Amino acid sequence: ICAASKASGHGSGVKVAIALWYLSGLNRQARTVKLRGSVLREMGVDRHAGYRGLEALEKAGLVSVERHPGRNPVVTILDTGEAK
Repeated sequence: ICAASKASGHGSGVKVAIALWYLSGLNRQARTVKLRGSVLREMGVDRHAGYRGLEALEKAGLVSVERHPGRNPVVTILDTGEAK
């Protein structure tokens, strides 16, 4: 969470990171989850802010993202030791 906060400043990266953490917990601590728009909306993050937040986390090396047109992104949460 601290690394996400530093990576995104006051942006939506922290909310996206919390959403990923939440989804991971729901899936037995899975490192790879589908980031659903419904979860982001429940946390007050609109679609475009979600894109920006996910990009900030990706640039910081905290996650890797697999994107496919028309589908939810598949996000792998990286260990801080794996961060670039």
